[in-house]
Amino acid sequence: MDRIILVNKTKGFYSEILSNKFKIKFEIYNFYLEDHFDKTENEIIKNINFMIKENDIKFLVAEGDYLSIINFNFIKKIKCDKKILFLTDDYDMHEVNFITAKSFDYVFTACPISNLRYLEKGFKSYFVPLESNKDLFKNFKLDKKFNISFFGVKKSTRDDYIYFLRENNIDVNLMGYDHPPDYNWDNLSKFISSSKIVLNFSNTGNKNKFYSHSTIQHNFYAFKGRPLIVGLCETLCVSEFSPSNEIIFGQNMPTFKNKYELLQICQKLLSDEDYFNNINKNFTKKCFEYEDNVYFKKILEEIHQEKKLIDGSKIKLPFWYIRIFNNQKVRNFSKRKRLMPYLKEIFNIIFFRSNHGNIFNLPILIESLVKFPFIIIKILLNKLRKYKNWKK
Repeated sequence: MDRIILVNKTKGFYSEILSNKFKIKFEIYNFYLEDHFDKTENEIIKNINFMIKENDIKFLVAEGDYLSIINFNFIKKIKCDKKILFLTDDYDMHEVNFITAKSFDYVFTACPISNLRYLEKGFKSYFVPLESNKDLFKNFKLDKKFNISFFGVKKSTRDDYIYFLRENNIDVNLMGYDHPPDYNWDNLSKFISSSKIVLNFSNTGNKNKFYSHSTIQHNFYAFKGRPLIVGLCETLCVSEFSPSNEIIFGQNMPTFKNKYELLQICQKLLSDEDYFNNINKNFTKKCFEYEDNVYFKKILEEIHQEKKLIDGSKIKLPFWYIRIFNNQKVRNFSKRKRLMPYLKEIFNIIFFRSNHGNIFNLPILIESLVKFPFIIIKILLNKLRKYKNWKK
């Protein structure tokens, strides 16, 4: 069995799902960036390369989306045969992810529209839903004591829909809405299995994640993993409209665009058992088409057989891209309690920029020097807080 290293930002719900996905084809080696906050970026890269060489690892998966130290230059320095970028919120971070993806051999994205965007740009890209493992999400065959349920946090327009249903005598059972949820697999699967219908909301709320230019806040109707989780538990999902849902489910999942449509759909499903059973059967069948052991396994077999192509093209990274990751690096160090890694990192930044003799890098160099004393003070304060807590 081939070996694969998963480079995650943190250990938790996301990383555990990712490990279980790739276990169907690989022996897993996990590397969590949060465990290496006492090291510089180059030291982290050195540790990853050592793990790859020591264990004869051929494949690497790195978590994309949102800012961390995982970027184009970071991945380029890692020596591994085949590199995969895994994305879940590309709708929000595409302008950044697109550049980072240039250092990878493959893009796995959990959104079908995002997948089309990468294919359009010539990437080897695959639609790979994150939450699609039947061994994690399963039907516990419990009594359906709840008619309508929802799991997830309170945000965007969700309150409006839930309150409207309740005003019309349809209660909505909630999990993790007003407080952090206990999302272990069994608890979540049992919650879903106890429900006749689970709602899904696609509206993300206002987003403004653009770094290359100024823009305005805007809502997205994004693809969520919730419908697939629900379907693998053999429960029906009723979802707010999303173009991605239409690509994946077609007419096999009831969809609403406003609270009146949602009410009408729920009333129909709850009052007509034959209609409900037929809809639920078609929806569940469609979800299992994307189950990891069926769908994802074929993708892994395909990339496993492909020969790596050497890409000799050179890329000049835009100023804004270099700057945002440089600033993120500084922010990461400001949260730490050890001073020496930051001093080493700032020396590397200054040495690297000054040796490239390019006026293009001068603003980044100046910005790093201006922040230097403030970051030192913040790190020392973090260290002092740790000492005071230890004395208590």
